[in-house]
Amino acid sequence: MCSEPVGSIFVKVRSYVTPSEHVEGFESGKEFLLKLCSGITLGELVQQLFIENRHHIGFKVVNGKVVKDKVLSDGDLIEIYHLMGGG
Repeated sequence: MCSEPVGSIFVKVRSYVTPSEHVEGFESGKEFLLKLCSGITLGELVQQLFIENRHHIGFKVVNGKVVKDKVLSDGDLIEIYHLMGGG
C-alpha cells in the first residue's frame, strides 16, 4: 500500500469486516501484515481498505485501546470490529 519514497511501516491487522478490495492474507479474524507509508493515520487506512464497507465498522482498536483516529506506528496491532446490535 506504500508506493511513495517517504518511508514505510509494517502493521498487523485483524479485521472482522471484509475489506472493499482483495487484500492478500486477509481472513476474517486472523492477523495479516500490511506495509504502509509512514505518517498514515488509522482513518486513512480505513478509508483505503474499507471504502465500501466502512459503514459496517463499529469500532477500531490500536494496541488494545479503542481509538477514533491516530497516526500509526511500526508494529501497531489494529483490530477492526463490526457494529454490534443489542439493547
